[in-house]
Formats: sequence, structure tokens, C-alpha cells
Amino acid sequence: MEQLGTPAASPRARARAATDEPIIRMQGVSKRFPGVQALAEVDVEIRPGETLGLAGENGSGKSTLVKILAGRYEPDAGAILVDGEPVHWGSAAAGLRAGVALVSQEVLGHPDLSVMENLFFGHMPRRRGRLDWRAARRDAVALLERLRLDVEPERRLGTLALHHQHMIAIGKMASRAPRVLVLDEPTASLNLREVETVTGMVRELRDAGTAIVYITHRLEEYFELCERVVVLRDGHRVADYAVGELDEPTLIRSMVGREVAAVFQRPDKSALVRPAAPAPALAVRGLSTPRKLRDVSLSVAPGEILGIAGQAGAGRSSLCRALAGALPHSGSVELDGRTVRLRSPREAIAAGIGYVPEDRKGQGLVLGRSVQENLTMPMWSRTSRWGVRSPRREREITRTAVQRFGIRAASVDVLAGGLSGGNQQKIVLARWLARRPRVLLLDEPTRGVDVGAKEEIYRIVDELAAAGMAVVVCSSELLELLRLADRIVVMAAGRVVGEQGGDEATEESITDMAFNGLQEATTHGV
Repeated sequence: MEQLGTPAASPRARARAATDEPIIRMQGVSKRFPGVQALAEVDVEIRPGETLGLAGENGSGKSTLVKILAGRYEPDAGAILVDGEPVHWGSAAAGLRAGVALVSQEVLGHPDLSVMENLFFGHMPRRRGRLDWRAARRDAVALLERLRLDVEPERRLGTLALHHQHMIAIGKMASRAPRVLVLDEPTASLNLREVETVTGMVRELRDAGTAIVYITHRLEEYFELCERVVVLRDGHRVADYAVGELDEPTLIRSMVGREVAAVFQRPDKSALVRPAAPAPALAVRGLSTPRKLRDVSLSVAPGEILGIAGQAGAGRSSLCRALAGALPHSGSVELDGRTVRLRSPREAIAAGIGYVPEDRKGQGLVLGRSVQENLTMPMWSRTSRWGVRSPRREREITRTAVQRFGIRAASVDVLAGGLSGGNQQKIVLARWLARRPRVLLLDEPTRGVDVGAKEEIYRIVDELAAAGMAVVVCSSELLELLRLADRIVVMAAGRVVGEQGGDEATEESITDMAFNGLQEATTHGV
């Protein structure tokens, strides 16, 4: 990989490469987990010089299929053929040695090791039989420059933002020049510049003959990057399209098995009856944090959805964390006209603030606990008597939440870590809403969930606002904010730099506001 983002080869050269014999054939692959048939006799061909899209709802079997491809899971039935010969990886390390590299949607780095050690973990440069730290640092600096990441190689990985950890994981695997590179949700947590870097890298590797398997919930990426799209539904392969013969409505119908309303179509809220000038449910004045936020002021009315826009690093997540009591701050916060102190998450919860974090796996769920335990955990003090929990009351709460939010699981006793991203996100939402918060903070509420789950989550948010809850939505997806928000506040460099009503806002106006705000902050050294 000489340089990221090099010009793409001609369509004729790409078409010629894509007609080569498949590198890999997966034939009749099946996999079952307790209570769930994840894959059922799936056939897939992967060709050199082709980007193959793998589409489907959460729970359709996409991640299971690519983990089998990479050697992380063993199939129950079926065969994998490489260059026409059957293979049996036995482990992810064996798959990687054979040239199949997987970047999964979960960050699987080593948080206590340095960026440099993570980039070359398992293949550190050596000299005369010993680790060559000088060469490792030199190569790490070069790779970070190509990834356009301003990060010191010695910095501990766990101290980086989630989107930077994703970039490093992608760069690590791409730098090994694999025969097959599998990218599972590579752009879900990235800003626009980082997305451009990753897509440039995908095109470069593809044009050099690497086979790319690409999974994304940003449907436009299938049309921009892929030559073919295979669709999975309920563990079965239901379609294999040439992208030139495909449109978005057809893709969505194949994924969900039904017609789906335009997910990002703004609903008509004209029938809602609201007070002419409602008192704010949440009022923030002069909120600041060390190195993150500067003099942020905003308000949210009961029944209003306030969107927070801005590029990565603008301060969206820091604002949510400060209001959730997870980040020390100065300034004042009022709930229903009453000043509150938010020195800890416990105080924020007691004040009536619910918080759905960006990293649902690391901060929102206990993956090793059951669906029921995750749903009822915040209410154990309410459902217990003399310190003894009530299984009957917990079952009632769980049954109500599962029905209301459409949580799909084989049973409420299965582990939350085994569910799809959309169902995990609905558990986090349901858990907080059972406490009936006055204000709900949503940080990237649909990151990594499919189009059907997005539609369901948007419906839930609309219903909560219609019932009088004040909702704050921080999102990197402008279409999401335009779909949900009554007003959009734009942030840049930790400050509020503008605001627009939801009806008048456009992608262009919000982007311009964020860009101009960042330029002004840079010019004045803010």
C-alpha cells in the first residue's frame, strides 16, 4: 500500500479484475447458536479486485458469516474453498496468515498497549532476532501520516477516542496487504475526513487486486464502493445484485422483507399541541470543561427534540457526558427551573436525566449479563424488598419493555452480548425509559444499526417527545438530525457556533455553520 487515496483504476480495469476466478468460495455454510439459527446454507463467492457488499438487518447473519470466513467461528456445516482447495482455518490467526484480514465492528485492540504496538501486534519489526523499536516507530509514524491521524506512536491506545481506535484497527489490517480484507462497519464512528481516508484506501486496495468484503448500514456506501451486493435475511442468502442493476428501495426491501417508509422522511408535527412558550425542561448556561467545552449555553423545552451537530471533536459527546454527571464541569444546569448539581452519574439519574452513551457495548450494557438483567438493573433498588430482588416484578418489567420496544431475542435469559446492535440499543433505551427521566440524552442513537432498527428507534424517540419528554440527540449523521430534531444546535471546537430550526435546516447549511465555526476558532486560537 503505497499511498492512501490514490486515483481509482479505470472501470474497464476494475471490471476485468472482477471477472477473475473467485479467491474464496463459501458453500452451504451454516451456524447455529443457542436458540438462534444464525446462518443456513449460505453460498458466497469472493473475487480479486472486487468490493463485495454484504447487506442485511442486524441479526441477519452478516457478522457471523465474516467471522467464519476469518476463522473466528467454526461453521456447523458447509465448506470454505481457497483457490479451489478446501481449507480449515481453526483460528483467526491461521486465517490471517492465509491472507484473510477482518476488521470487526467492535474495537479489538489492546487498550493498555501503545498505538505503535497495536499497529504491529504480532508482526513487530525485528533485527538480528530482537524487536527493532526504532524501525517500529518509523513505520508507525509513516502509517499514521497516511491515515491522517495526528497521534503519537507511544500514546496508549485506550486513551484515544473511539473513532481514532477504529482508524488504527483499519490501518493495521490494511497495512498487512491481505488477499481478502473484510470491513465490518468501518465508517460507523468516523467523521467525514476519516470516511474519505477509509474509502480511498478501499479503492486503492481493490484496484491493486485485493478482494474487499464490505458491511455498512450507510446504504449509499454500497452504491459508491461496491460492484456486487449479497443480501442476507434471517440467516439465508436472499439476493445477489450487480450494483449497476440495483436501487436503494430494492435493496431495503430485500434486507427487511417488506416495504419500509422513507426512514429519513421528516414526520408532520403540525398537529402537535404545545404551549406557545414552554418553560425549559433543561437550561444550560456557561457550561465549560477542561480542554473540551467552552461556555456552552442551550435549552430544551418539554416535548422538544434538540439536535446537536458538529464534526468529530466538536464537543457533542463531551456535552452529553457532562450533563450525565460523567465529566467535571463549571457553569449552571437547571431542570424545570431548579438548579441541579451533576457531580456524578448517580446525581444526574436522581435529578431526572437519562443517558444513552455512544459506546453502548463498553458503557451502556453489561454484555455478560442477560437481557432481563440489563433491562432491570437500574431498578433493582425499587423492585427489591429488604435487599431481596423480586423475580416476578423483574419479569413484568422485562415483558413490557420487550413488547414496547420490539426487542428480538430467543429469550430474555440470553446474554445481551449475543444480540444484534439494534436490539442492544433498544435495551439501553428501554432500561432508561423505565425510570421515566425528565430529559433523555442520546449520543449516536443509531450507530451501527440497520435501516429497519433505525425506523423503530426514530418512532420511539418521536413518541417520547410527543409524551412530553425533552430529548437531546447528538449525532454525526446530519440526515438523522434533520429527520428527528425540532431545532439543531451546531458545535465546533467545544463551543456553540450556530442554531437553526429543524424545518429550515439543510445538510449544506449545517455543514457550512460547523465549518465556518471551526475556521473561526482556529483563526482566533480557541
